[in-house]
Amino acid sequence: MRKSRKKNRDWDDHPKYHQWYFYHCDYPLYDSFRPMLRQAKYPEDFGSLALNLDSREALRDFEENELDMFQARQAMVEAQCCLGEPFVAGREFVRTLTFLKRREAGITASTLLEDMLFGRLNMQDWSGEPERLMGVLTPDERRALSSSVGFVRKTIRRSPDTFSPVRITQKILSGLLDIPPAPDVTTVQFHRFLMQATNEGTGLIAFWI
Repeated sequence: MRKSRKKNRDWDDHPKYHQWYFYHCDYPLYDSFRPMLRQAKYPEDFGSLALNLDSREALRDFEENELDMFQARQAMVEAQCCLGEPFVAGREFVRTLTFLKRREAGITASTLLEDMLFGRLNMQDWSGEPERLMGVLTPDERRALSSSVGFVRKTIRRSPDTFSPVRITQKILSGLLDIPPAPDVTTVQFHRFLMQATNEGTGLIAFWI
């Protein structure tokens, strides 16, 4: 089961609990869903789209008025288009965006990620306000993102202080004290996640949960 998709009424009171969840995305399925979701307004409209357990749970929540129409549409995408385990990042991921932006090799990555997380990339009016589903990358955009982050990762490998005693101590303390990893560490971890894409039709999708 994915993390509860019911509307969080304490959003403004507890923003620190929210994180970005990046999933590999079955983009051909997402693309085929969009015209059907645009027309879906009533429970019977969603019936043909509810093909697995999570999507049927979302449909039940919609029938019981625990989700509104737009939330139900987003939940259908989340339930059926997400592949595998997510890469989870907190608000500190903004530091990683800045880290990428300051490097020539990372400009493409930072632009795609900013458009995805804050610009509703490849989303349309059918999804409503970005309460949960934030943006989607096509397979081509996902490959461009992976390539750009990969180039930055190579520069990190060549950095003279990567394996210095100070950097190693920082990494150990970060783990012991639950301190968010440094932007360069997150960049490497994120690139590893991007490289797990299963096929050429895999896009990327982001949720704020």
